[in-house]
Amino acid sequence: MTRIRSFALAGALALTLSGCAGMVHSAVQSALGDVLPPEIQQLLERTTDFSFDVPVSTDIPSDWPESVAIPEGTTLFSYSDDGTWNLAVTVPDNDSAVAGLEVLQGSGFGVVSEQVMGNVNITELTDGTHNVTYAYVADDGAVVVNITVTSSAG
Repeated sequence: MTRIRSFALAGALALTLSGCAGMVHSAVQSALGDVLPPEIQQLLERTTDFSFDVPVSTDIPSDWPESVAIPEGTTLFSYSDDGTWNLAVTVPDNDSAVAGLEVLQGSGFGVVSEQVMGNVNITELTDGTHNVTYAYVADDGAVVVNITVTSSAG
């Protein structure tokens, strides 16, 4: 579910870059139908309790895990919900997005998997305490990094 959530958020962010941050939550909700192919939407409906109906903010959650570095940029939205954290931030360029990923790897997060879907790059990492899905998407010169964090089981 984390992988699907990260992909959906990263894709929706590409559509919301030109809007103001206060409208991001509504834009993300409405963009789902525009961003995801019908078969992905059906998969979400059948197999998950996926919902964008969580309170979002433009502030970094106060309980954000300290071990998970955030690239420097402008926060588009964030949320914290029952052991899951998510943050979307615009960064100046692809190099900045890659540098943020390298900081996580340098601080002890190992790569579990990597995927590239069009202009969306998704890397899953873990340090044994937290699982991180680090996704970034470039669209018309703007780069958005989306980070989803969950606590590792066990």
